[in-house]
Amino acid sequence: MLCFASGEIINLSNFALSLDISQPTVKKYMGIVEGTFIWRMLRSYEKKNGCPFGIIINNGDKIFMLSEKLPRCRQSTCNGFMQTEQSIMPVVFFGHGSPANALEDNEATQAWYRIANSMERPETILCISAHWYTRGSAVTAMEKPETIHDFGWPLPAPLFDLQYPAPGKPELAQRVRELLAPVPVQMDQAWGLDHGTWSVLIKAYPEAEIPVVQLSLDLGKPLHRHYELGQRLRPLRREGILIMGSGNIVHNLALMDWSNPAAPCYDWAVRFNNRIKGHILDNDPQAICEYQRYGRDASLAVPSAEHLCPLLYTLGAREETDTVSIETDFFAHKSLSMTSVVFRHQVSGNREQGTEYENMST
Repeated sequence: MLCFASGEIINLSNFALSLDISQPTVKKYMGIVEGTFIWRMLRSYEKKNGCPFGIIINNGDKIFMLSEKLPRCRQSTCNGFMQTEQSIMPVVFFGHGSPANALEDNEATQAWYRIANSMERPETILCISAHWYTRGSAVTAMEKPETIHDFGWPLPAPLFDLQYPAPGKPELAQRVRELLAPVPVQMDQAWGLDHGTWSVLIKAYPEAEIPVVQLSLDLGKPLHRHYELGQRLRPLRREGILIMGSGNIVHNLALMDWSNPAAPCYDWAVRFNNRIKGHILDNDPQAICEYQRYGRDASLAVPSAEHLCPLLYTLGAREETDTVSIETDFFAHKSLSMTSVVFRHQVSGNREQGTEYENMST
């Protein structure tokens, strides 16, 4: 049976009905306590029915939903005994492409939604976007960040009406400041969520309920320093924080074919993208920091480094045991690579799902 720790029994059919799933599906997944599906069910049930936050644990014939909020952990059974394993959030690099994706239903936007729904729901999201670069480092520290429409022609007019009203979280901003010390980090009250962040999240988490904080790019730093800052952010993964970078491996606006998203991509773009993917799979961030050694291909693919820098933060937050999934891998408008990468913690010796491989801003 399903019940609160207080002993109150939850009707299984009502539980299934509230989640719009069948009773057999509920029964099937009740035993898979460490799966991401059950976490999403719980949070959905909490939202719809006002029940206390908790996790499900299996104790013989009874399944309890604990009424008090506990440290984020997974429960698993080994030889009949309950064991606890700390939950570690994935890290994601999103190839965000054109802001117009926020209006579209396409291969990239479907993948963003799928990525979000393949993991535990994060407590908060920390985004490093290619579209906020500053002198020095800054982090958004306001309660209600505004939606910034930091683009212009030739993008469609309806795009300027879109809003992503996710709350901020000053506590995370302060935590980021602590982790990056002694690097000074400005607690910013003026920026908000630029399109590198919200055009992805409006598809990944369309309800806009998860707090979002942005960390700026200090383009005065050499590339290896961005990687090192990502390393310092790694503890956030154990605190329920989704670290996401939003940029593009190949990003050349001057050579884009704006009229045709499906236009065949340039040979140099494919070569450079494949080289960087190889370095990601080989866990070789130093080679990515030295991308300019690829000569003309590099200068065309990365006319300026701001769209590549967010990738370095996600590589820094990566752990040695993470699996790597290339979730989208195609080009748009000839010169935008839409490659997205997910780094997932390997749980209990089992690989998680995915296609696995061993204010200066304008």
